[in-house]
Amino acid sequence: MKFRIYLAAGFIFVSLLLAIVAGVAYKNAQALLMDGKWTSHTQEVLTELESARDSFHQLRNAAESKRNTIERQVALGPAQIDPLRQRIARIRELTRDNIEQQKLVSLLESEIDATVGSYEQEESLSASEGANIPRVEALVKSEQQDLQEAFQTFAEMRTEEERLLRERNLRETKAAESTLQIISLFAVVGLLVVTFSYWLLTQNLKTREKMQRSLAESEALYKDLFDGTSDLIHLVSPDGRYLYTNRAWREALGCSLEEIPNLRMENVIHPEDLSLAKQLLARLLAGEVISNIEVRLRAKDGRVINIEGSSSCRYVDGKPFSTRGIYRDVTEKKRADAERARLISILEEAPDFIGSATLDGKVQSANRAFRQLRNLPDNADLSQISIAGVHPEWGNRKLQEEAIPTALKSGVWRGDNVLIDHQGREIPVSQTIVVHHNHLGEPAFISTLCRDISESKRVAETLQEAKDQLKNALQREQEISRTDTLTKLPNRRAFYETLEAERVRSLRYRHPLTVAYVDLDNFKKVNDSLGHAEGDEVLMSVAATLRTNLRASDFVARIGGDEFAIALPQTDARSSETVLKKLQVSLLEAMASRNSGVTFSIGAVNFMEPRDSLDTLIQIADGIMYMVKTRGKNGVSVAVVG
Repeated sequence: MKFRIYLAAGFIFVSLLLAIVAGVAYKNAQALLMDGKWTSHTQEVLTELESARDSFHQLRNAAESKRNTIERQVALGPAQIDPLRQRIARIRELTRDNIEQQKLVSLLESEIDATVGSYEQEESLSASEGANIPRVEALVKSEQQDLQEAFQTFAEMRTEEERLLRERNLRETKAAESTLQIISLFAVVGLLVVTFSYWLLTQNLKTREKMQRSLAESEALYKDLFDGTSDLIHLVSPDGRYLYTNRAWREALGCSLEEIPNLRMENVIHPEDLSLAKQLLARLLAGEVISNIEVRLRAKDGRVINIEGSSSCRYVDGKPFSTRGIYRDVTEKKRADAERARLISILEEAPDFIGSATLDGKVQSANRAFRQLRNLPDNADLSQISIAGVHPEWGNRKLQEEAIPTALKSGVWRGDNVLIDHQGREIPVSQTIVVHHNHLGEPAFISTLCRDISESKRVAETLQEAKDQLKNALQREQEISRTDTLTKLPNRRAFYETLEAERVRSLRYRHPLTVAYVDLDNFKKVNDSLGHAEGDEVLMSVAATLRTNLRASDFVARIGGDEFAIALPQTDARSSETVLKKLQVSLLEAMASRNSGVTFSIGAVNFMEPRDSLDTLIQIADGIMYMVKTRGKNGVSVAVVG
């Protein structure tokens, strides 16, 4: 565009210069022609004046002849006057453009008329009165003198005209030379302008070619850039036709490049948003730039695509050419926003205390339950609340020393804590803390969920109390079911359970196991002679002696009446016999102090690998004890099996 302006300005300048030169040349040529015409005209006037003077001389000579003859033999008639008048008229015609010359001609004509009139008058007087020669002579002299003055004036005028003609010729010669110089100068300037214009044209053609190449490269670059972006870019004509769309736009709507020229807004905009789209187009064509546009598109396969962005209008020669828009596909964002709104609604209605905070403990968000706990309005500035303000001192220590460090390390922490409501009351809660990270994997903020466990805690305490009571009852029941009520030793059931465990352990580790049976001799006589109370005292004394003289690893039980059983783990036959004999001595000493006359028959069996059943073990030991009784009682016998 600038090149065209420069070139047009150059040609206009050259044309103006040539027009000025032509005008000057034409004016000078016209002046020269007028000078030539004026010179020939003046010469013609002078010629006529010469002729008029000759006629006048003839007229004057006739008058003089008339005067000399006095007899009026020669009369002044039309033959002498008319030629003179015709020349005067001719002179007037020739001098009509010159006021001064006209004045002289008028003066000359008046003088001639006066002279002719005087001659005619004299002729009349001569006819009536006779000749009056002196008066006629005076008149002739006077007319001759006036005519001579007129011719003198014309002679001076001719001399002046010749001088002016020479000066004008000299001036016109100089003007012609100046014109020639100007024409030469302007011709040189015009040649320079044309040369410069040609050079400028050549340079601009080169520049234009370079710019076209650069423009093509830029167009390809921008096209590649537009096709490489994820934004949706399009150009729409004022009548709603799509002029250009980038790759992201076509892929989003499932259209090919060949289909774009045939697409209109009605084919792309969702029917429910078409009216809005047309209103936006009208505003854009009016020159408005619109941001934050949200509209729905309808893909080729029927999918609904939500887009948002901005658009403006491009003008060419002051008229709207196209609207250009840059949009983002926010379909997933809309779906995520809807899901987020749904989750926020759920969190708002949740009875648990839910919130988030920065890593330094400033609260960022809180649901309705949390706000009600702290008696906060819905629009409260939560940034003024810190975690430390909603927990007691020991609860804050737990958070800082245990909960948050654990969550930062493993991502989550769960445990019990306490919240403080707006009245200062402590509310036990089950708390979960989660650490959230940014896109760089760095901790960004924490969220927490606290559930009020006051009621469940009370129920748990009640249940725990009941459980403890039940446990105690069970323990008591177990003790009753496993303990002999009189001697407080384990009963038969407990002995069988313990003996089975020791048997299994002995088999596993290949340890020896000894099972002994102790029976009280003559105990029936005590009951019969001294009574059952004394019999009970004897039994309790025997139980106490057995507990005192056995190892902690040994197990003793009352299995019924006056019979007791003993299990000696990891004890061989020889050691078992030694232990049992010492035990018998201690028992006899205890009985001697009571003068009960009771003795003890002890039978035992030692198993290296007790593979037999529990009943077999008991039966073998019981059999050996009866063998001792049959041999006279009050003895110890140990047998080895396997």
